[in-house]
Amino acid sequence: MFEVEIDGALRHFLGAARTPGEDAVRTVWEELRKHGIAGAQVRRIYSERQPSPETETFIAETFLGAAAGWKYPRAAPEAAISAGLTQDVEQARQMPRGRFVPVAETLKETRAGEQSE
Repeated sequence: MFEVEIDGALRHFLGAARTPGEDAVRTVWEELRKHGIAGAQVRRIYSERQPSPETETFIAETFLGAAAGWKYPRAAPEAAISAGLTQDVEQARQMPRGRFVPVAETLKETRAGEQSE
């Protein structure tokens, strides 16, 4: 998920890698660039899986000052990630219609969990 400032408003863009070995951050970024988005407009980047060291460097160099976070460490087993995603979907289904959890709160919770480890 990319959070991008456009004309003073924050917009959220979602995307995924097309193949298992593909870099989702770069895939989404290439699409945003095609629509005239500049790196300086990106405020936050959130990924399900911790980016590789190469992607972390790309993020730091391309999106100066943007916050970045993730849910699962790079070394997490696929089974744990699948179970976590299933739980996330189930929690979303149980939420009353019309309510949502703001991305900023989710990112704060993710960072708080990372700092306590």
